[in-house]
Amino acid sequence: MASEDIEKRSLIIRESFHKDQELLFKNIFNYTRIEDVKAAYPVSGGTEVVFVSLQGLKKFLSEIPHQWKVEHSESVKSVVVTVVPRVGDGHAQISDATIIAALSQYGEVEEGLRKTYKAFPTVETGAKLIKIKPRGSVSQLPTSLYFGKSIFGVVYRGQEQRCHRCGGGHKVTECKSVVCFKCRSMGHMSSSCKKPIVCTVCFEPGHSFKSCPAVKSLGDITLKTTWTKPVAEGVSTDMLGNNLQPRNESLGACGFSSWLEPNSDVRMKTANNILDALPIF
Repeated sequence: MASEDIEKRSLIIRESFHKDQELLFKNIFNYTRIEDVKAAYPVSGGTEVVFVSLQGLKKFLSEIPHQWKVEHSESVKSVVVTVVPRVGDGHAQISDATIIAALSQYGEVEEGLRKTYKAFPTVETGAKLIKIKPRGSVSQLPTSLYFGKSIFGVVYRGQEQRCHRCGGGHKVTECKSVVCFKCRSMGHMSSSCKKPIVCTVCFEPGHSFKSCPAVKSLGDITLKTTWTKPVAEGVSTDMLGNNLQPRNESLGACGFSSWLEPNSDVRMKTANNILDALPIF
């Protein structure tokens, strides 16, 4: 079933009881039948509930208390992330398609650009701005993208400071974890690894990022220095303007965070607000 259809039938509940599974389902099934619910996924700050049908979602919305904090999954906002060279070498040899394919594992990449120096607009900095609409069930982005010896940091507004190696609540300079660059497991180095290689783009075993089918399926995508839709050649717009600059934190150790935290810019809507916006059929 198309992901767009699932988004229409999904609702994120952001009430405090979402932290207690028993209490969560007790509240949900007070207002709907168990056979009307297809799935329930934990997301940052809430639970995403997927209904079997749009009519089931509408009935649920019409019966829940009006003070419940709920959000239609289609309203998830796009996020602009900065992908910046961090550690290693060979960053210039990593294609735009590789980076886009890696981020596409977390949502729909809508467009992107290559950053240039303000004083030298024809010289690229190596950083890229990528606009991505995360899937409803995804609440976090990786802190880093690994492509062989080329490691890129991933930075976005509101991101918490965490270790980009293990995701822990410390700086990478304090991290004692060992990560295998072959299988991406913790606890051993690639020189002693006996496991199959794991692709750092699609996370499937048996091939490297250089031969990843997800990258090949995108073809020869090259971002420009103005906002470019990566799936359409020669299309450029000023949709977001060109005044977005990589933040200073991009040079530090950054970690996981969510773009759907309760204190973010996402506004909670009432059930009636969402019902009004849903299609009739």
